[in-house]
Amino acid sequence: MIYWVDVSNGFHGIMIATHGLPEYKLEPDGTLYLTLLRSVGAVFESDLPTRPGLTNLKIPTPEAQSIGFFNFQYSIIPHKGDWSENAVYKEALSFAIPPLAIYTDKHGGKLTATSGLISLEPNSILVTAVKKAEKDDTLIIRFYNASEERVDAMLKLDTLKDFVGEVWQAKLSEESIERMKFGANIEIEVDPWKIVTLKFKHCPRTNNPRWR
Repeated sequence: MIYWVDVSNGFHGIMIATHGLPEYKLEPDGTLYLTLLRSVGAVFESDLPTRPGLTNLKIPTPEAQSIGFFNFQYSIIPHKGDWSENAVYKEALSFAIPPLAIYTDKHGGKLTATSGLISLEPNSILVTAVKKAEKDDTLIIRFYNASEERVDAMLKLDTLKDFVGEVWQAKLSEESIERMKFGANIEIEVDPWKIVTLKFKHCPRTNNPRWR
């Protein structure tokens, strides 16, 4: 797993989100095992349960036994239905990827207490990146459809609309593909599991000449 693992019978289930190792094992009877530490005293042991057979190598790795005190953080999320219902995975992502706060100096601006940069609908559309492009002065917004159905995604630009002059669909490499029509909202059809990359160019009239 990357952020979470889920076990469900279609009627109810349980989702586990982690800040730690991404390794798990699910038994046929529904028992879920999570790896807390991956620690070994030697490399190339013979006749391991998961790797039978003999080897002529045995390299001691005492420091890899990870002896000490550790704290483990998991979020246990019971739910109805399967993992995709009610967007329960967003609860797991909120735990696994907490928000970061950055201090800045006091300065003027026009954002209100409820302003946002963008918002996306429906719930199955998940943002994975909002960043400056690697090779030019454009803004990249990347998202994907976390469902098995084609959906009509709605990207609301909110305060971002005041700074955008052009919007382009792009490849994962951030190479522009096609210019898009846009206003306060951008509508785009997204196939199941498809990743979408949008590239935003500055409005020439903006007083903020660069994405930061």
